[in-house]
Amino acid sequence: MRNTRTIEARVGVWLASLLALLALPIAMLAAPVTAQAAGKVSVAMSVEVAAAPADVWKTIGGFDRLQDWHPAVESTTMNGSPTTPGSSRVLHLKGGGEIHETLTSYSDSLMRYTYTIAQSPLPVADYESYLAVTETGSGHSLVIWGSTFDPAGGADAKKAKSVISGIYQAGFDTLKKKFGGAGMAKPHKAKASKKKM
Repeated sequence: MRNTRTIEARVGVWLASLLALLALPIAMLAAPVTAQAAGKVSVAMSVEVAAAPADVWKTIGGFDRLQDWHPAVESTTMNGSPTTPGSSRVLHLKGGGEIHETLTSYSDSLMRYTYTIAQSPLPVADYESYLAVTETGSGHSLVIWGSTFDPAGGADAKKAKSVISGIYQAGFDTLKKKFGGAGMAKPHKAKASKKKM
């Protein structure tokens, strides 16, 4: 069983490796992660990939399978079913560190799930996120990843948003390599009507 000092040391190693991966300045995450009252920040990005939605969902739709398509994740430990709200996962990060997350809703038919972060080394607090796949036509899919959160750890809104956007971009880059991409990942604007799960 890891002690607190070992976990803190591994979190530091992971932060350095993730920032190198995302080409972000180390100073962004130098301070301890504590919430600050800066207001909610929203990030939503999407990318079109050259595969049918069902095929893309098979890769990204499991709450226990982020390591299959995100380069920063080594493995996942599940507590509960990967399709049952209330289940949780621990993402074991390459280079050390962990992110603890809870599944809040899941729909296989809508190809969408939502989750929250309970504990992480990221500069965010009260993080709520969704991941979805929709059809774009011509056999292609649009993968959408978005979140709302408060900046934390001394990061301002711009810096926290850059970190989260970089994480999403790294996952999208992997999906484009796997399925073929029809363009760069870009900011995603949600439509007025949202599907209920």
